[in-house]
Amino acid sequence: MNKASAERRDQRTLEHIARVRLTTVESMQAVLLRNLSLNAIRKIVRLLCADRLLQKFPLKQPREDLILGDRGARRQVLGQHR
Repeated sequence: MNKASAERRDQRTLEHIARVRLTTVESMQAVLLRNLSLNAIRKIVRLLCADRLLQKFPLKQPREDLILGDRGARRQVLGQHR
């Protein structure tokens, strides 16, 4: 995957989470990234979390819930209170 494709994928991911507010890796696979394995999506999530575009939100174990990180919220023009 080239850099432009990865950036479009990341932008679609941020838009999805901005719209639904809370998501999981499994729901991202079902809605956005149907052609990727859960392990591949988890790797993408780790990279986005490292860039503070996403943030893990431990709501119910062992599920890994995700919300926008502070940089992701600013990128999607949302307030910090989200």
